Amino acid sequence: MFCTKCGKKIEEESAFCEFCGTKQTDVELTKDMEPVKESEVETVAEVSKEITNKELKKFADHLGFLGYEIEKLEVGENKEWIIAIHPTSNNAVFFEIVPGFILFQVNLSTGKKYETKMDVAVNNINKELNLARFYYVLEEGLAKLKIEAVYTGPYIKETFGQFHELFENDQKRMIQIEDFSIFLKE
Repeated sequence: MFCTKCGKKIEEESAFCEFCGTKQTDVELTKDMEPVKESEVETVAEVSKEITNKELKKFADHLGFLGYEIEKLEVGENKEWIIAIHPTSNNAVFFEIVPGFILFQVNLSTGKKYETKMDVAVNNINKELNLARFYYVLEEGLAKLKIEAVYTGPYIKETFGQFHELFENDQKRMIQIEDFSIFLKE
């Protein structure tokens, strides 16, 4: 069986797609209908996931060269959101805020409940970062960590390489700061 939205192969009689989360409808094939070939479905899915923003495509290609798996997210029609997945580095989401301003964001889940000490920790951590800003949001009383930075201007290979290195260094620095331990499970 194939997902009715993204076209990926899923378990027979699945209620939801394990890849995109779309609820599957009960569609039965009649004798006159033929199932779509898997190769055709994959081609359609790949075309719909193509990055159309030329600047975002340059950033995606650069990250792909660095070993990230790049995927366009389906979050809305007005903006293209891209996720960069890496086997050893933090995964990042990026999108164009306005022309010439690309936001890169890393989201981390802690499982820690809110404590007032977290506010002080965030301020102290941000004082130590060079490029990024660190903050948290509360979801159901749990702190979800976010670290983000904005790249400004057109894509330039050397400039983006420096930006990416500084962003990764800030992520590494952040977890080494003593105040960060408040966000770790005991």
